[in-house]
Amino acid sequence: MADIYDAVVRHDMNLLSTEALKNIIRDSEEACNGLALAMKTVGQLAFHSLNSDDYTDQQARDHLSGLSDLMMYLPRIVNGIQQNLLTAQYEISRRGVQS
Repeated sequence: MADIYDAVVRHDMNLLSTEALKNIIRDSEEACNGLALAMKTVGQLAFHSLNSDDYTDQQARDHLSGLSDLMMYLPRIVNGIQQNLLTAQYEISRRGVQS
């Protein structure tokens, strides 16, 4: 199976303008914050769904299947976004520009 990390990570940072690098830093920070909030929300949803009397075993299995797919890919997506953030920060500092 191909690693989603390789699809997320950018390898052209040295070719980008400083403004574009700053945008990658901003967007990466926002994406990480949004993904962390989404994972927390999914956890809360799962918790409350499991504690509901109207929640069937089949619904639980279906939702657990979706959660397992999410949790297999999401950490590597986050890693890729973080790598982009760090690479953009490095490239800006290498240029001697304040971010």
